[in-house]
Amino acid sequence: MRIILGLIKSNEMKKSPGYYFLKLFLPAIFMGFISMQANAQYGAYDSLNANNISGRINNIGDNFDNFGSGARGFTAPKNSNKGTIFSSALWIGGYQNNNLKVAAMTYRQSGIDFFPGPLDTVSATISDSEMNVWNHVWKIKKSEINDFKANHTIYASIANWPGNGSSNTKQSLTQAPYVDVDHDGIYNPLKGDYPAMKGDEMLWWVFNDNANKHGETGGKPMGIEINAEAYEFNSSIDAINNTIFMDYKITNRSDTDITKAFIGLWTDFDIGYPFDDYIGSAPKQSAYFGYNGTPTDAVYGTNTPIESVIFLKDSMSRFLYYENNFSAINGNPGSGSPTPQPGSYYNYLAGLWKNNACMKYGYDGVIGTQCTNYMFDGDVSDTLSGWTEHNVGNVPGDRRGLGSIGPFTIKAHETFDFPFAYLFAQKTGGNTATNFELMKQYWTEVKNYYNTNYTSAVNDGTPTKESFKIFPNPSNGTFSIVYANPLVQKFVIIDNTGREVYTEIPGKGKSESIIDVSELASGVYTVILETTNDIDAQKLIISR
Repeated sequence: MRIILGLIKSNEMKKSPGYYFLKLFLPAIFMGFISMQANAQYGAYDSLNANNISGRINNIGDNFDNFGSGARGFTAPKNSNKGTIFSSALWIGGYQNNNLKVAAMTYRQSGIDFFPGPLDTVSATISDSEMNVWNHVWKIKKSEINDFKANHTIYASIANWPGNGSSNTKQSLTQAPYVDVDHDGIYNPLKGDYPAMKGDEMLWWVFNDNANKHGETGGKPMGIEINAEAYEFNSSIDAINNTIFMDYKITNRSDTDITKAFIGLWTDFDIGYPFDDYIGSAPKQSAYFGYNGTPTDAVYGTNTPIESVIFLKDSMSRFLYYENNFSAINGNPGSGSPTPQPGSYYNYLAGLWKNNACMKYGYDGVIGTQCTNYMFDGDVSDTLSGWTEHNVGNVPGDRRGLGSIGPFTIKAHETFDFPFAYLFAQKTGGNTATNFELMKQYWTEVKNYYNTNYTSAVNDGTPTKESFKIFPNPSNGTFSIVYANPLVQKFVIIDNTGREVYTEIPGKGKSESIIDVSELASGVYTVILETTNDIDAQKLIISR
């Protein structure tokens, strides 16, 4: 057994001095600086770097933001010092006992709404000491898992994987997903357990909305816990190689249903230079996107890319763009009087303006007669018709938008799965029009890839008896495996020390395999079935 010790080191990216200074109003920057100092203890992060995109993930719901350091938190292409997103964050709101509850993040200028760590499953609370324990982002690589399975090399990332809640607490026993080889419910790599990961690199972290007051929105906490994954593939498929996948598993730890709930993703696009952009939506694809509003960008030149967010499971039900000003109708949600305004965050999630008016089709979404759920839903490639910023003559600028799903009810103690992805499209010698056509192709390919590989629940280590059957069991050394999943990649058998003693890659189209391990000694083994979207394990007893 080989144990590799070490700490996860977050990657530093090149700084671009002054790049972020103008992103916010000067007063907001000043308040943000104070707030960041007050919340500096919640600054854990790590980065994905497996494919063409490098993305910094922060541990309390606001992704890619580097908090005024000057470095880009989202780099595309990787190592280019060019980027398309300034920040992107989770928003969620709804009613509990007819009381509005909201949690959201933007720039931390007035505080934060999310905090590190899982909640107590009884009281839906967390202590300061436990927040410090969970103030982390854990990273695992496929190469480490493969080495562990082949040679039982225990890397620090595997040894430190937070598979279980803290001892002597009432946190959920299962936290970060893992393959529980001996089925004892306790993560222990010395007994063969290992992280159940997606992609070639994966980050995992957990955060909540109930550790303190909500400084961003002023909303009341709901008692929600979010188990989060971000992962990348180093793929020969261009669409997948230019995508960051994410999944938020949102659990209502309270005893009260959240009704009229909306879950949204807010994104501040910066397509290179931040002040010459447009924004749009593609409702049929459940996507929204940012693009350059001028033919040439100061950072990307004439090959101006498209950056988008796509919802992978539930259809996007609203998309709204608001102005970076103090408008009482369509300005920044925290601005106005009184401040903060939790209702304005919820209104935006619900596709309404701050004054409760509906979005109107055409022009800026405020003027018009026909209500709509989606702003700027025209095709960017069509410069003559359709509702796009170009076609209505908007002046390009600094764009941020919000796509959401809902309304629905998140019942007490229920978990809601919210998977989505960030896609970057830029072809060699391209421009805005051709890159948008490429993005439309990427939407289809990424959605198909996700539906093929991840639409069934990924096993978190709990055996799924229906996924395959072993008989006879106990066996004298020869047995059959019957399975219905056509995506089976291989079978692995490990002994009680975690050593891999047998591997088979079944032929395509098969539904049964006969395994001969008559050379193995009598004892208890574990049979692991791996598919492209799942990992399952069952015990096998060999007895002679």
